[in-house]
Amino acid sequence: MAVVKVISIGKTTTYIHDDGSTTVYSGGTSSWRNNNPGNVNGGPGMLGKDAGGNAIFPDLATGEQARRKLFEPGGSYYDKSSILDAMHTYLPHDDGVNPRLKGNNPDQYTKELKMIAQKNGFDNLDVYNKPIAQLTLEELNAFLEAKKIREGWKVGNIEQFDSSGHPVGPYLPGPNGENLVQPSSSRRGDSDVDCLPDMMNTCRNLFNTATVTPSPIILDLDGDGVETTNFKDGAYFDHDG
Repeated sequence: MAVVKVISIGKTTTYIHDDGSTTVYSGGTSSWRNNNPGNVNGGPGMLGKDAGGNAIFPDLATGEQARRKLFEPGGSYYDKSSILDAMHTYLPHDDGVNPRLKGNNPDQYTKELKMIAQKNGFDNLDVYNKPIAQLTLEELNAFLEAKKIREGWKVGNIEQFDSSGHPVGPYLPGPNGENLVQPSSSRRGDSDVDCLPDMMNTCRNLFNTATVTPSPIILDLDGDGVETTNFKDGAYFDHDG
């Protein structure tokens, strides 16, 4: 089921498939909605752009490939640039005139990339001097992951509709927006679809109940077994400690 068209309006990106069905990404960040972890403005497989000029890709794998191609050593536009120099080109400084550059600060952005890489356990990322063409694979991955985090990657909501516009489910987004449950061709209202929310709610309620339900601990201190008394004698368990 291939994506053939995308429509971006506000905080919603709609992916239209070749069979007429649609997948709607809403909320979250634009990088997530657009399958564009680098917020790049173009690349192989791009199907369109959002209002901010960021490319929209049919799936995360295509967006990731475009992101890597932009910075990957050996033929990229930024080969001879350090990460700092590349960010000055990729993210031009706010000139006070162009509204699309408002708030841009490539020096601060680069500093934050290094801080994020360090927070992720990579302390040796040279963002100031080393040309991107000379980055090791480990360094490149650290840079790209830091950039993904800096650009923002927050998962929102995903809904699926068949070619007639009827909701299709269940659909539970994973960390990268992928469906953790295989989509069913059934419409909501069918038993195989409706049972999942009920099961999830049941499990959630049982868990919540367990977290607030105290259980007494009985200790046989003298080793001769547990002896109980009638509640009429006025002895009770201290259930909640």
